Amino acid sequence: MESPLLPLSNKAIVTGLRTPPLPSPAGTPLIVALHGGTYSAHYYDATPSNSALPYSKFLNVPFVSLNRPGYLDSTALPTPIPQNSTYCQEEGKYLHHEILPAIWKAYSEEHGVSSIVILAHSLSAPMTIVAAALNALEDRKSYPLAGIILSGFGTSLNHDTVTLMHPYLPTAPDATHAVLPTFVKSEIMLCSQADPPLCDKDSLAASESLNTAVGMAEFADGCSTWATYWRERYARN
Repeated sequence: MESPLLPLSNKAIVTGLRTPPLPSPAGTPLIVALHGGTYSAHYYDATPSNSALPYSKFLNVPFVSLNRPGYLDSTALPTPIPQNSTYCQEEGKYLHHEILPAIWKAYSEEHGVSSIVILAHSLSAPMTIVAAALNALEDRKSYPLAGIILSGFGTSLNHDTVTLMHPYLPTAPDATHAVLPTFVKSEIMLCSQADPPLCDKDSLAASESLNTAVGMAEFADGCSTWATYWRERYARN
């Protein structure tokens, strides 16, 4: 995949990976993939056998994988977070107002696509839900959103998952980021202890190279408070 650098209207940048331009049939969407916490755009292009690229080429569906704000070279989310808001809500607004319009402007004509479909994994699901809700309320849309695909995230909090992660989170009150050991992530996300195995060896081997720090504000909201407010604010219609 290519590595694009996309400037935003607020002078920030978003980085990531994308497939080369493809001869897409009429009505084809652009897939915009968002990684979960502790990952990056490479989550969708981890190894030759674990990549969106061959499927994108085979189906002629263009694919863009982004480094979310604060991950790798993408500019961090503006701070401070407003008192009446949360991290996931602010990143969702940022996704809606800045990132997705820039993606559409930069790549829609080149790829000949008709719309955007967001593919969100794990902690990027809340931000995607916020962006989709805001897009649905607009009469004049800055990007045509045809759908969202969510994986690795549910409608309520999984206390067992949070309990497994808790011993590896920083305890300092001023800590801004956490780096989870890959063996913990592999057990939670890839069921590495299952017998028989539920994932291939390449996926487990790639865990270390894919590992990145996650912001504590993102983790706290997505793994705790989000479940208390998302239905009322973003699932009314």
